[in-house]
Amino acid sequence: MKLLKYWYSAVILAMAHTLVSASPTSFSVCLKEKGVVLYSAWWCTYCFEQLKEIDPSFVDPVEMAYPERVATRFPFHKECGGDPNGLLPDCVPKKANFGAPAVPTIGLSDGTIHVGKMDTKKLSELTSCALP
Repeated sequence: MKLLKYWYSAVILAMAHTLVSASPTSFSVCLKEKGVVLYSAWWCTYCFEQLKEIDPSFVDPVEMAYPERVATRFPFHKECGGDPNGLLPDCVPKKANFGAPAVPTIGLSDGTIHVGKMDTKKLSELTSCALP
């Protein structure tokens, strides 16, 4: 029983450490300043991978379930996940993907919409934001 109590304490401490909000990187701040919007959903593994590529220290997919923490770390992020079966209505631009919303979708300030995961080098080139 005592061992189980210590195990629970260790799990709670580990979760608390993992879920602490981190500050945005200079790359994330630059993307926000350049008018980039990343539309994603908390249940989308490709969205998590996109964010992890932008900030390699974002390693825990559980953080995706806390939109306010994701927004703090990635100020250009817009959460569009409703329930696990769909997206919030009218959240994601429908210009691309034959009019059907999809995530991840990246909107650039010039109106360009990119559906799917984008390489961070390409995102850096399109926005003139320096990679960390």
